Amino acid sequence: MEPVREVWNEQWQACLSEGTALENMVAFARDHRLLPEAYLYGFVFTSERAVNKNVLFRPAFLDGEWSNTGFTSFFPRAFLYKTPIPLLLLLITAGVAGFLRWRDAWKNGDRSAIGRDLRRLSPIWALVLVYGTFSLTSYLNIGHRHLLPIYPAIFIACGACTYFFRSQSGKAVAVFAGAMLCWQIIESSLLRPDYLTYFNQLAGGPKNGYKHLVDSSLDWGQDLPALKTWLDQHPNQSATGRLYLAYFGTALPRYYGIEATGLPFDSSADKLPAFEPGTYCISATTLQHVYSLAHGKWTREYESAYRLALAREVYHFDLTANDSFINSASLQRLRFARLCAYLRKREPTANVGNSILVFQLNQQELDQALYGPPAELAPSL
Repeated sequence: MEPVREVWNEQWQACLSEGTALENMVAFARDHRLLPEAYLYGFVFTSERAVNKNVLFRPAFLDGEWSNTGFTSFFPRAFLYKTPIPLLLLLITAGVAGFLRWRDAWKNGDRSAIGRDLRRLSPIWALVLVYGTFSLTSYLNIGHRHLLPIYPAIFIACGACTYFFRSQSGKAVAVFAGAMLCWQIIESSLLRPDYLTYFNQLAGGPKNGYKHLVDSSLDWGQDLPALKTWLDQHPNQSATGRLYLAYFGTALPRYYGIEATGLPFDSSADKLPAFEPGTYCISATTLQHVYSLAHGKWTREYESAYRLALAREVYHFDLTANDSFINSASLQRLRFARLCAYLRKREPTANVGNSILVFQLNQQELDQALYGPPAELAPSL
């Protein structure tokens, strides 16, 4: 246990190294056992990386764009994409009901009605407003799950629509609310069990979710069992060549009976295997190259580094450059990044569990991906 404790202490020292007021408060609570140590560590770790851009950059992906410090519009768009349409319609209805109620009260001279309603609903709107404001300033754009605390308040707000309309259109609103509830139940049943990958119709549905959000909004490595089932159900497709897997997760594919050639997206292996015609199964987060060293969209810088590294390997040229990225570039890493850039422009053969994309590639397509015009750059490059 002592080596584990030493590692734990080193992590604590890294989190409390700045000596800020927040860190001192957490250290005091830890030393006096006011709260569980694991909770305090997680709190200070997340807090510093969520609000302090200088502590550690955190790559993020949103609607085909990449950022190292997050997007201001990340959580509003995540809310819009991941919230079911029935709930959005109920929320709009609640807003309309509140507006009509206050308009009628204003016309009748009861101008204090607005204040009374706001006081009654203050726990709801205060929670949503304060929490939403903090989410807009966060650099930790890794998942829609960080918005989950506001949903109970939104559910209560939606219930207010029936209350506000009870004396005017009570029956119609009750029928509407019931219809929205049935819609939600049916949609949830059809999606089962892939709830994490839910995206509403505004985002193109779950099959198109990977084009908008990844990481914990979509892909936590949960679909290895589903991939095994798909492979068993499509033996002809998986037998047309080698089977490759670039998996975003910590589970072992072999445990589920998946015998595939691994494609580590960060070149953690000594050498990536040669790309041959076959079936390429790539997790959505890996396909979007959010956390790779060559992360983001395929750029001119990546292309230049790739061509130099390729020339060095194929023609044994002794090329040098002052650019630090080119000097440290890995041909294996860049080759896989270029392949992913090509695949991002294609529709997958299958979308397993909505988080693992399957592509069938022949030799001509591989040559196009690795040596043709870069898919995400101008063809004239």
